[in-house]
Amino acid sequence: MTRSLIDWLGFKRDYIYYEEKPRRYGKASYDLLKRFTLAFNTFIVTSLVPLRIAGLLGLLISSLSLIGGFVVVLNKYVLETQWGLSITGSASVGVFNLFLTGLMLTSLGLIALYIEFIHIETLNRPLYVIKNSTKKTS
Repeated sequence: MTRSLIDWLGFKRDYIYYEEKPRRYGKASYDLLKRFTLAFNTFIVTSLVPLRIAGLLGLLISSLSLIGGFVVVLNKYVLETQWGLSITGSASVGVFNLFLTGLMLTSLGLIALYIEFIHIETLNRPLYVIKNSTKKTS
């Protein structure tokens, strides 16, 4: 968490290189799973991307289901009468379910945008960060 705050401040960073000595006793308790969990939690806490992905995924699914619905209607009223092709009723139900799923994800994305503004406000970060200040002598 503190790593992301350092990045957020925007100050220049530098690295200190050192030679790591082998561990004398025991084994480190911070295994790969704990490190992955730390990285995942940091990403979730500091990024708003997962919230936006839900809304975009909903828009994508809704758009694709509208295209699928157009194909089903086109097949029902145009292609079925001319060439004898037909799509079963389960395709209509599937497209409708897909549309409702996309609609729910889109709604979730809109709620996520609202949560984004709440999240930014509750961070209570300062508007400005002062790197250097000079004392005014009178």
